[in-house]
Amino acid sequence: MNVRRVSTSPSAMAPASGSQIRTLARRGEFTGTTAAAADGFIQAGVAILPKPFLGEFLGYCVRNSAALPVLEVMEPGQRESGSSQLRV
Repeated sequence: MNVRRVSTSPSAMAPASGSQIRTLARRGEFTGTTAAAADGFIQAGVAILPKPFLGEFLGYCVRNSAALPVLEVMEPGQRESGSSQLRV
């Protein structure tokens, strides 16, 4: 099976959408890290935890903001962001 490898170097890649990057990754045509790969998008992790731990975790994130920036805090059951374009 031949798999075309796509360079993930920002200088070698043409601007791509998040959808294009996901499609390439599913096909096995995208290797490497996806950070900064999709033009206009940021890569983020999601933390889902019980509400009683929110304050402590949020404080931890604030103290470590370079590594753990908080993009949004959503209410239980909320699936779409109110202030940004996050989708869970």
